Amino acid sequence: MMPQPAYAPQTPYGHIMFLGVPVPDPAAPRQPPAQQVPGFDFAATKASIDKTKKMMSIDEKTLIEVMLSLTIPQMHALDSYIRELKKESLVKYLKDLIGMKSSSAFTAVICALAAGPIIYDAELVFQAVDGIGTNEEKLNEVLLTRDHQEIVALRKAYEDVLQEKKKDGKRTLYSDVEKDLSGVDWDLFRGAIETQRLPENAQPVDHARVQADYAALMNAITDKAELFKILNNAPKNHLAAVYQTGVENGINLNSKDHFKSRFSADKDLRDSLRYLFGAVTSMKAYDGLYGIRQDAELLTESDEKQLTYRIVRGHWNAKRWAAVKEQFQSTKGVSLEDYVKKKTSGSLEDILVALVRKK
Repeated sequence: MMPQPAYAPQTPYGHIMFLGVPVPDPAAPRQPPAQQVPGFDFAATKASIDKTKKMMSIDEKTLIEVMLSLTIPQMHALDSYIRELKKESLVKYLKDLIGMKSSSAFTAVICALAAGPIIYDAELVFQAVDGIGTNEEKLNEVLLTRDHQEIVALRKAYEDVLQEKKKDGKRTLYSDVEKDLSGVDWDLFRGAIETQRLPENAQPVDHARVQADYAALMNAITDKAELFKILNNAPKNHLAAVYQTGVENGINLNSKDHFKSRFSADKDLRDSLRYLFGAVTSMKAYDGLYGIRQDAELLTESDEKQLTYRIVRGHWNAKRWAAVKEQFQSTKGVSLEDYVKKKTSGSLEDILVALVRKK
């Protein structure tokens, strides 16, 4: 097993690491737009967006170009500018601008880009639990394996999403997920929402602890609380070492069958555990990146809506996105761009292809 580096990710003031990239912290006080991104021409950018609105249509190509030209900090600063100018969020401004002039799927992606990584993930949690039924697959992807700092940011962002939607002010991410889940499923996700996990590689792997946690996982049938405690709090590089210990002992913790005998009556929980271990597997070709194979495989298994949110979430981190696209090509035998063209059409195809091409 390759030793993992120990370092704490460095972020600009007022930012946190989220999905592997520096993102403005939703809990931090908003600075005036000009202080957020000095030299950025807010008025010209807004004018470029406004010009895409035609009498009976939207110049979708130009709107895509403008939105994809902006960095995450620039988009956040533009949102602050619109809030000062129009007393509404950039997301709402764009929704009103587009109106019925384009497809709802296209509008949703434009608004996702405007929202940024944290708010968009909070929106996905809302979609997963709002209304009848629960989309646990979406909850897996957004909530499991996150570190403490990311979860704190998500919980704050979820409150912002609820406020934007004018929902009950007493609702929280915790209460909404708790309402939708029960039993051991809720036990797992409660641990994820309450995680104290450090960022990946924030400390070196303790191999003695790896062996102890691996032994605990093998006894998980009798102590689910200990299983969930380990999975929800150990850093990714530690869990990756635990997974590798299993491989060295002839056990694949990411296989469909491993947890089948232990949780035979709960397929959703088995899928969650499998996802969690898939998220910490590493490949020599992508040194230092976890879960690349799983992310590529999920794209191959996606319907249109899943493909959309997975591409949006994937594109934020350029280095990781390049690896996922490369692995997708290797797994599927076709480029992700060609796959998107086959699976989608119209304006949704145009914007997803643009995100796939983004470097």
